[in-house]
Amino acid sequence: MDNVLLLLILLVNALLLAGFFVLTAKFRAIFHEILSFITPVGEGQPSPAAQVYDAMASLFIEKLKFTLMGLASVEAKQAKRLEGEIALANASEKSPLLGLAMTMFPSLRKAAGKHSFLLDLALKKAAELGGSRGSPPPAGGNGVDDFADRLRRYG
Repeated sequence: MDNVLLLLILLVNALLLAGFFVLTAKFRAIFHEILSFITPVGEGQPSPAAQVYDAMASLFIEKLKFTLMGLASVEAKQAKRLEGEIALANASEKSPLLGLAMTMFPSLRKAAGKHSFLLDLALKKAAELGGSRGSPPPAGGNGVDDFADRLRRYG
């Protein structure tokens, strides 16, 4: 019985030792694969790992560049739209007739907001038609300015 137990212990030790050698060989193979991935292929050529890192960095930089360009484009469009809205508000204040026309015709408002020369042209045309606040009120008219003058005189 003692011989069988001793033989069983030797057999288990031999299996553990064989398993250790197989495991060591696997780790060496993995180490050599990692080493071959990290080391350069030849003189003046990058390693496969460097090629992967370079491709990933290029994709990241390209995506970041497009994102920042998109944000800048949106900001520029919003600034231009705001400038157009301010110009339209000023034009509507100068000429109520033009303000009414732009309210009734959104395409006119959009075109005038995009192109400032159209807004200047529309202001000139509205002034010719007499829709400008800078023009004097008609003789004997009951304009807002006349009413304010009367209030100041009697008040």
